[in-house]
Amino acid sequence: MNYTSEIAISYSQDSNEHVEMVISFANFLRENGYDCSMDQLLKQTSTSIDFNEMMLKFIPNAKKVIIVLTPEYKRKADLFEGGVGKEYRFINDDITQNETKYILVTFTSLSIISIDKLLPHGLKGREVVDLTMDSLNKYELLFSKLSDKPIYDFSPVNSNRTTVNTKRITQFQPTVYISKQSIFKEIQKYLTENKQLLMQYGPASLIATKNPLSDAIDIWNTYKQNTIIPNNRKIVNLLDKHFSLLSDSEKEIFYKFKIHADAFEHNQLQRHDHDAVPLFPNEFEQMIFKEDL
Repeated sequence: MNYTSEIAISYSQDSNEHVEMVISFANFLRENGYDCSMDQLLKQTSTSIDFNEMMLKFIPNAKKVIIVLTPEYKRKADLFEGGVGKEYRFINDDITQNETKYILVTFTSLSIISIDKLLPHGLKGREVVDLTMDSLNKYELLFSKLSDKPIYDFSPVNSNRTTVNTKRITQFQPTVYISKQSIFKEIQKYLTENKQLLMQYGPASLIATKNPLSDAIDIWNTYKQNTIIPNNRKIVNLLDKHFSLLSDSEKEIFYKFKIHADAFEHNQLQRHDHDAVPLFPNEFEQMIFKEDL
């Protein structure tokens, strides 16, 4: 008897209802153009079928093997019991060499039963097709595996690989301020930038006073948030870090600026009354620029 078929089904005869479902599944595949065979079909072609010969040739000769997993199939396979045990012994030895030959399926949704209750020990970790879920996609995954046709048409790997330019890491060099004058020199840059922005876009700027409806106030608010407040923080951090270099009178002037900077930032974030912010202390600017006077 010829036991060669395109697709063979390995399953456990758990109950009459389960056998009927497997028969229905095999017939469904045949109706969709797949030459699927199973023991019930083979028995109809012979009046005295040799079951031992069928066990030895049916699974090995098939091009594809669908394994219908159930808890009872797992039990028999793990114990190498009966016909399931004989088929599983061959499957377990062959699957690593012919992985595309075997398709593991379940009629019971994996949302209902744990996959650990279905997979025999030797098949742990392998993909299982949930036919309940796959039916929602017209059995796309099942037919893809049976026909060896991918679902997604991935592009070939382009020979021209996209790369990025490597950025050179600059040598680590912490900023060291060796004198009070060098610190003041650094702060001058921040104060000058802040003052220029105030003159150009601040509430008393020419553009704001000539045309109160202009967008100068929006530009001013943006510069306050993105430039002036960060500059003030840098100034405060610098002087806090080198506080010991300041004289007593310079410390008092610095405190006035720090209070102004904190209130200015808080007002920007909270949008309180402008008059609540202490004015910028002019003596702070004089202190920072005194070496250049």
